Amino acid sequence: ESTLRAKERDFDELLLMSTDAAHACEAAKAELAKLSALVEEERKARSHELHERRNAVKARQEMNERMEDRERARRDIVLQAQGDLSESDEKRLKQKVVATNLQSHLKSRETDHEKQVVSEYEAAFRKIKESTGVSDVNE
Repeated sequence: ESTLRAKERDFDELLLMSTDAAHACEAAKAELAKLSALVEEERKARSHELHERRNAVKARQEMNERMEDRERARRDIVLQAQGDLSESDEKRLKQKVVATNLQSHLKSRETDHEKQVVSEYEAAFRKIKESTGVSDVNE
């Protein structure tokens, strides 16, 4: 009978331990759920903050680009007022100068060639004039 009572006490203790373990398990699950929710909430907050910061950086970049465009336009206006050319106008002018120089060089070559042809004709006419004694084309 004492063994039976000891076994019943052991059973009661095991039952109590089982209840405590189940309670501890439930408490751990609740704590886990609570911490998971907290982690998810923090993750969402960080994601939201990151999104806001990216938007702010993008807005700053756009603002800086607009400011640079305005500054560039202002400089172009000032340079035009002073008589200077913008970069694109200067590039176009350089291209025109190169094209004009090339055309001038080609025209000069043409002119030199034509002068040479005319001088050859004049020399030939002089020879004809000397050999025939005719000084006028109409004779």
